Amino acid sequence: MGIDINIPAKNGVLHKINGYSPYVPSHWEYLMTAPKGSGLSSGLDSITDYFNSLIIEDDYGKIVNTFFRDYAKLDDDDSTYTFIALNNHAWAMAIQKALPYHRIYNDTKGMQRIYSQKAIISDLFFSRVADPAGLDSIISVNKTVFHDVNNLFVGATKVKSSNGPMFIVDSLRMKAQDSWHKKIVVEAERNTYGRNNISSDLFTRSYNGSTFKVSNGSYVFLKSTGSAGATKAMLSLNIPNVLSAKYNLYVVFVPEAIENATTPLPVKAEVRVYYRAANGRVPSTTPNLKLTGIAVPKDVMLKKLIGTITFPWCSMYLKGNPSSLDVKVEIENIVSISEESHKTYKRDLRVDCVILEPVE
Repeated sequence: MGIDINIPAKNGVLHKINGYSPYVPSHWEYLMTAPKGSGLSSGLDSITDYFNSLIIEDDYGKIVNTFFRDYAKLDDDDSTYTFIALNNHAWAMAIQKALPYHRIYNDTKGMQRIYSQKAIISDLFFSRVADPAGLDSIISVNKTVFHDVNNLFVGATKVKSSNGPMFIVDSLRMKAQDSWHKKIVVEAERNTYGRNNISSDLFTRSYNGSTFKVSNGSYVFLKSTGSAGATKAMLSLNIPNVLSAKYNLYVVFVPEAIENATTPLPVKAEVRVYYRAANGRVPSTTPNLKLTGIAVPKDVMLKKLIGTITFPWCSMYLKGNPSSLDVKVEIENIVSISEESHKTYKRDLRVDCVILEPVE
């Protein structure tokens, strides 16, 4: 006769077991209880200390863990993460790698280091990933897609946590261009970062067709209001989160044929780029880069390379404060009144977006 493993009691049922499952800490518990490395390269002191620095007291005296809020809830067993944990050596080397991309002019507040730290940790967490082995791509909580998945974890020590695997590494194997040195696209129809139009009325146009590849399905149309030759339709856009790094800068023009398929005309344009120079000055009248005489076709989209720029300083967007940005792109129609009157060109302007593509 077998032994009954379910024993009735007054207040429930007692279940007999022949063993127990050992307690497994979460990512956060592991970090907070791991022995200090005492400066040894294998310790996790550096990244743990940084995470702890993100626990602050808000204006109401409440303790807030901004790390959980902004990045990943590493203490939550209802969430599953794959976590790349940098040991002390990897953290120090990653900081040195990121610093040159985040040079701040007159950096009295140490923002270069702060931005570098944020850049590093933004792509260390992968939500709802129980194990990355065998995946052809992986997406961080920062919405960055990595395709060379196995390379990220080469030489890592895998640690089991209650809310996913932790991979302790001694080097950050992401390239800057795969992580923080990202492509920047500013849609002309959006005024998020500061936008201005001169000598023109600005209209947002939607496009749902397939003939023209308009990003985000929208663009801006600037209808010229200038009656004098010197007053031409112009669009000015602020560019956010430009790093102290090299980019190819493009402007994407939209042809008149998108609205007028029967009698479209071409446009001539000029693009001017302003940014903080190596001496720390932001020019107000003379641009750092100018490309004039751009021939905008009447019936096809034009992605025009304006130039390759190595920005000496980064220009990060402070939420709600477009004036914090140092990089500005001006796009102007330079067609004369005479040219328009002879119906060879139009003095209007259509712009899809400005693109900054990283260059190694």
